Amino acid sequence: MPYPAFLNGKKVYLSQLNLLDATSTYATWMHDEDTTRYLESGIFPETIESLQAYISNSNAQSSGLLLGIFEQGSELHIGNLGLHNISWTNRTCELGIMIGNKDQRGKGYGREACELIIDYCFNRLNLRKITLAVFSNNTKAMNLYEKLGFVVEGCMRNHVFKQGAYHDKIWMSLFRPEGT
Repeated sequence: MPYPAFLNGKKVYLSQLNLLDATSTYATWMHDEDTTRYLESGIFPETIESLQAYISNSNAQSSGLLLGIFEQGSELHIGNLGLHNISWTNRTCELGIMIGNKDQRGKGYGREACELIIDYCFNRLNLRKITLAVFSNNTKAMNLYEKLGFVVEGCMRNHVFKQGAYHDKIWMSLFRPEGT
């Protein structure tokens, strides 16, 4: 059972993950090649205990925030979203997202979760810049990020080895709109 909703949307809500969210379903996501194809995780086996340790460590940090993405109405845990390396001095952070539940992909849940966290970053945390990394072969994600306003800042060539090949790691960023 998730904690109460932290950020609410029409399709999803974001809630801090707790130890009860470390389920066999979550572990299955991390073992699924399609789910981890565009992630740097999923290389080593995950257990409920290792996921609980990840959640505990994430919740204890002041430089990050780990949230579950839950479907409105059903309260189904469909993925995670994280803010990492929050720099309060530079007013920046890194965004990461995963929709683990395959049946919930392509329904706009990831977009809405990103919109919720972008608004939170700029209007509640007073950050000025959000960055993210995406593999060059993840064109669906790159298209989504561009629709959200992210622009390419740089490329780390042949940086990630996944599914038998090296892929570029593309860095994208979104600045807080001027005047807000």
